[in-house]
Amino acid sequence: MVSIFKDLILKLRGKKVEHEEIDKEVVDALYSLLINVRFDLVEAFYNIAKRRLRELYDLYSMTMLKFDKLLQLLRRLLNRPVEYDLKRLSDNEINSYIYTLPLELSIAVRSLIQNTKMLKEFSQSTTQHYLKSIISNIDDYIEDIAKYTDKILNNKN
Repeated sequence: MVSIFKDLILKLRGKKVEHEEIDKEVVDALYSLLINVRFDLVEAFYNIAKRRLRELYDLYSMTMLKFDKLLQLLRRLLNRPVEYDLKRLSDNEINSYIYTLPLELSIAVRSLIQNTKMLKEFSQSTTQHYLKSIISNIDDYIEDIAKYTDKILNNKN
C-alpha cells in the first residue's frame, strides 16, 4: 500500500499534472468529501485520546498519515491553498458529490464515510478491539480510494 502513495507522490514530483489530464469535477468532489470525513476522524481521535486508549494511537496515526497524504495530493492537483473551504458538508451536498464519482470510487467513499461516523460515535464508549477493527476498515478504504485515484490520474476509468 505504501507503494501506491509513493507512486502518487512521485507522479506529482516527476511531472506537473495538467488539469486537462484529470477529471477536475471528480477530483474536486473527492477532495470535498474527504475534507468532510477528516472532521469526523479528528473528532474521533479526540475521543480516543480523552479515553487514553494508547494502544490505538499507532494504528490511528498511520491511518491519518495515509489519509492526509491523499488529501495533500488532491489539494495540489486542484491548486488550492491549505485552508481552502474547510467546512462541513450537508447530507445533500455529500450525496451530490458522491453521485459525480465513478461507481467503484463512490462505493469506497460511502463506506469510508459510514465507518468514520461509526468510529466517531463508538470512540466515546466502545472497547478497544472494536475500535481497532473500525480503524483497520477505514485504513483499507483509504487504500482503495488511493488506488481509484491513481486510476483516475492515469485515465483508466
